[in-house]
Amino acid sequence: MSRRALLSPEQRVRLFGIPVDQAEMARHYVLGAEDLALIRTKRRAVNRLGYALADWRACLRVGADPAWATDRGEPIVQAMLDHLRSANLLTPIAAVLERIGLAARARARKKAFEALAEGLTDATREALDKLLRVDPDVRRSRVAWLRDYSESPRHPTSSRCSIDSIMCAISVSGPSALHGFMPRASAD
Repeated sequence: MSRRALLSPEQRVRLFGIPVDQAEMARHYVLGAEDLALIRTKRRAVNRLGYALADWRACLRVGADPAWATDRGEPIVQAMLDHLRSANLLTPIAAVLERIGLAARARARKKAFEALAEGLTDATREALDKLLRVDPDVRRSRVAWLRDYSESPRHPTSSRCSIDSIMCAISVSGPSALHGFMPRASAD
């Protein structure tokens, strides 16, 4: 089974490709006197793992911020790279940053789910759970059915699907759900 990838091959080249400009190459791949002095004072063999874990945690925290706003991998990894470079830390290989980015995205999704579920009543939770069960009328879950209907006005069943979608939304949150579908005067 292949590993999940956060970045496309093109995004990997953009983020991790070897620069062709000599100054940019030196900035990323050559340690200056200050860097070497820091490594000698802080990076003894007994505490290298601690620094690696601290860097991993920092990248996870930094990557979770853009992951809150997007599922795209490139901005997540770019934020982690910017953090590492601004702290003058060596960047790990792309696969490591992708794994951290996937963890950051999972953390952001969990945070989003918790924020969405926080104020739900038990009745609303039950209605949402019902949407995930297979409905014999449509032979799949209502969530899958809602996601797949055609919005094309030429589609012969589009009007019926739109009405059914509205009725499904009402079954979850009551008549107030109409406010998202119809002008205010018509929703009351």
